[in-house]
Parts: sequence; C-alpha cells; structure tokens
Amino acid sequence: MGFFDRIKGKENINTEKINKYHIETAEEVLKATLGENSFLFVQPNIAIAVGSFESFAKQAFYCSNDALLWEVGTFKFKEVRQFYFSLVRQFEIESDEEYFQLHFDLMFDEKPELSLFKSTEWSFDHQNDFFDVVRQSEIYKLIEEKKYICKCEIYLDHT
Repeated sequence: MGFFDRIKGKENINTEKINKYHIETAEEVLKATLGENSFLFVQPNIAIAVGSFESFAKQAFYCSNDALLWEVGTFKFKEVRQFYFSLVRQFEIESDEEYFQLHFDLMFDEKPELSLFKSTEWSFDHQNDFFDVVRQSEIYKLIEEKKYICKCEIYLDHT
C-alpha cells in the first residue's frame, strides 16, 4: 500500500470508490507531491514549487468548497522582514463555516528589486489560467532567472 493509498478516503453515498483526502492530511499530500517532482527543501526551485502546487490543487479533498491564493510581497513575520512568494489552498468546511488554509511559502531575503512587487490573486473556480498568471508574472520570471536562494515553509492554518 503506497503513501497516497494510506491517507485517501474511500467512501461515497453511492458506494462508489472515490479518491478524496481529508483536510488534515493536506500538508502530507503536498509534501508527497513535491517529493514526486524532485523538489529539494534545501535548494527550492520556483518552477518545481509552482508545478507541484498546481498538481496538488487538482487533488480532491473532503470540503464544501476550496479556493487558491497567490500572494507576493515583503512582510515582517517572526521579527524578520522577508519577501514572500506564497501559494495557498483554502478549504471551506460548510457545516462549521470554518476555513483551513494550506500555506506553501517561499521566503527570500529582502532585496530592493523584490520589494517592488506586491500582489494578491484569488481563484475560486480552479481555472487553469490561475497558474498561467503566476508563471507569466514578472516576479516569477525574475526569481526563476536570478535563482535567488530562499527557504520554504508549509503549514496548515485554521482560520
């Protein structure tokens, strides 16, 4: 039994087999997807990061609705100002009107050329052009070209 088989749900009211994940496993699913795409946490690559997150966004989860968020900008978290290139998948739990957000943050040391960028994009219908917008952005191209060194962080947040 493989990793994904262990964390998938298998029930459906029509008793058909479907492959959906539980939200609590979202971090594990993203990490496994990154691993399948040879993403290195010690040397993050933006193209692999975005491609992996795009694959992750296609995975079905038990939730009433979900959305994608891409946010870039310089922020001060944990007492350090850094430039963030963040991909987020938000899961809505209808019965509780709760939201969970899986964050995948690439964090760069503050640089003058990076501080020029600040943007927020949402997708509520998972259109393919969401990832085209990310890949065609000036900041994505700059980071890919310059090969800036960064750190990454993945975490599930309950809002």
